Amino acid sequence: MGYDGDLRIDGDQAIARKAVDVLQAHYRAKGIELGLLSSTYRFTDLAIARTVPVAEVKSILHDQPVHIVDTGYAIHFQRPGISKGTALARLAPEMGLAPSDFLAIGDSINDVQVLRAAGIGITVANGHPETKAVAEYVSEKEYGDGFVEGLKKYRSYFRAR
Repeated sequence: MGYDGDLRIDGDQAIARKAVDVLQAHYRAKGIELGLLSSTYRFTDLAIARTVPVAEVKSILHDQPVHIVDTGYAIHFQRPGISKGTALARLAPEMGLAPSDFLAIGDSINDVQVLRAAGIGITVANGHPETKAVAEYVSEKEYGDGFVEGLKKYRSYFRAR
């Protein structure tokens, strides 16, 4: 089973783009270049490397209608009210499913909402403390090994469905 519908984007990357443009102008004036991360595969948000102080970023963008998420690795910019959890809540019914029919695995603070929305939420041993607080299962292993551990733990649940 999979989703074969048309790509639908609920977020507004224009909001994120404007915020990043404001930041880039500010930092270029200081001789600092900000690099976008994985911009090709981002449809609702933008992210920059965490090479500038997050508090300063928030101060610079205080008047922008953008939600700023510091994952510890990157600084993400998105329209307020959009998250991986809201995406799952919108997608599941289009597949004839409920969010509780899904297993979600995440390790960062921007995964908390999808871990809450899914029927089973998993995080890895090196996951953010907030993902650990909401996950049904925290793997003993870190990174990719923890991901595989979580899938193995719940594979019989999904085979039964």
